[in-house]
Amino acid sequence: MALKDLVSMTKEVKVNDSVSFTVRGLSTEDLAVLVEAHGSDVDKLMEGGGLEGIIRKSPSLVAEVIAIASDEPGSVDVAAKLPFGVQLAALKEIYDLTFPDEELVGKLAESLFDVIQRLRDRLALEKQEKIEKKETGEKS
Repeated sequence: MALKDLVSMTKEVKVNDSVSFTVRGLSTEDLAVLVEAHGSDVDKLMEGGGLEGIIRKSPSLVAEVIAIASDEPGSVDVAAKLPFGVQLAALKEIYDLTFPDEELVGKLAESLFDVIQRLRDRLALEKQEKIEKKETGEKS
């Protein structure tokens, strides 16, 4: 099967008996967007606490993850207002779709955190370079 023929796996998240929405796993592009927008929240995730801890420590990140995984990145406000249990169910499904092979999760987690740290470092360096250019009067 060719890559172009693959269909992204999705799961339904039930809000109530008559309402549900579809989520998919996160791609590396999605993760890069999330790291760029929520760098400090990603640090909180590394502290642990499971899915419930993530929701308590980083509600804006949770809402954006759900919106992105729903292919509705403009619906962050809607995702933020979902009940806690629905957000928790959505995150579990997103996690399972993002990491379908449990054996690889541990191995990938270390690599992922390394990539996230490198992205954060690069973004911080770029930001610092822009500040320095402004201070010296150089044009970007």
